[in-house]
Amino acid sequence: MNIVTPMEKNLEAEHTASLWTKDFILLGLGNLLLGTAFYFLIPILPIYLTDKLHLSLGVIGIMMSLFTVSALLIRPFCGFWLDRFDRKVFYFGAFALMVGLFGLYPLALGLLSFAMLRLAHGFAWGMTTTASSTIVADIVPAMRRGEGIGFYGLSMTMAMSLGPLLGITIVKHLHYPAMFYSGMGLGMAGLVLVLFVSYPHTVSKKEFKWGELFEPATIPVSLVQLLLNFSYGGLLSYVAMYGKWIGIGNPGNFFLFFAIGMGLSRLWSGKVFDKKGPALIMRLGFVFLIVGFCLLAGSKNSLLYLISAFVIGTGNGITMPSFQTMINAVVSRERRGAANSTFFTAFDIGIGGGMILMGSLAQNLGLKAVFWGCAVVALCSMLLFEMVALRHYAGHLTIAHDRGNQ
Repeated sequence: MNIVTPMEKNLEAEHTASLWTKDFILLGLGNLLLGTAFYFLIPILPIYLTDKLHLSLGVIGIMMSLFTVSALLIRPFCGFWLDRFDRKVFYFGAFALMVGLFGLYPLALGLLSFAMLRLAHGFAWGMTTTASSTIVADIVPAMRRGEGIGFYGLSMTMAMSLGPLLGITIVKHLHYPAMFYSGMGLGMAGLVLVLFVSYPHTVSKKEFKWGELFEPATIPVSLVQLLLNFSYGGLLSYVAMYGKWIGIGNPGNFFLFFAIGMGLSRLWSGKVFDKKGPALIMRLGFVFLIVGFCLLAGSKNSLLYLISAFVIGTGNGITMPSFQTMINAVVSRERRGAANSTFFTAFDIGIGGGMILMGSLAQNLGLKAVFWGCAVVALCSMLLFEMVALRHYAGHLTIAHDRGNQ
């Protein structure tokens, strides 16, 4: 006679629990709308800064990095606020600020005013994304966390696809102000949706301590994401310009194929992670990124340009949610805000550093050198993951299980 223990019953319940609750769907839809508005800006702002403010490539890289610098500065405090105060109030307020700032872009007509706006928008983005990532980790079943985070990430993947295409189309037919106000409208619709989410009650009475702003258990994984994002920062800043340079008619299509690769990989990679762990799936993701950047650097026509987009998107769709699953698996719920703020702080340092470094490469060696550099960065990230992060994760996952985190 087989005796089923309470722990085994709980594990079975976790495996069969539904992902597609009302709260999960509303969070995903809200994230899709805000993300689409955000990705209006990614391919357009470098061109906007060239057309309106007549900036050089190097200065554009610095201006683009201001957004991530301010997001970086606010994220460590977001973790404390999320673990200390009501997560719904914090998320809704950050979301509202993010939306409102879209309406100020048409008024930022000078270098200083634009820089201040990008800094403010970065603060709002840092708060919003840290909160949403923490909340979704709260509401998905623990034993399906890889799958849940992967599916939730599809909302941002779809935004990566829709945002650049819609943004470029709006600018082409209605010019820049219409794009900024359209982004504001989409964000307002998302704000209404997330208002109706039932958020877990996580308010605590812990006092502020500088030493608790970061979660040590997540640092090795976060450092790998930091390094890898040097390549992502370069990609976001210069892939549209690179497409125009090699004669691509609509460089925005890169983001469509990038998003398709991300979306398809997220449909299955989370399940593989939950069943097999991170080693196999992450190695595959790194290989896709290395190959994809090499293809992009060697592109001379639309075919290779778009194939590289799909391959890089596939690699990103594997690695990003896997990293997020890893950092949420090694901490208790009470430290999940700090864990996510640690991860996204590293995420932003990587993007900001990548924008500056790749801007220097573009200025001195040309746009093609940017993507060869991205391939080298992806290879180094893979080595760091194998030598440091994977071993660290295995040890801390055992500790988390012992504490009942799963």
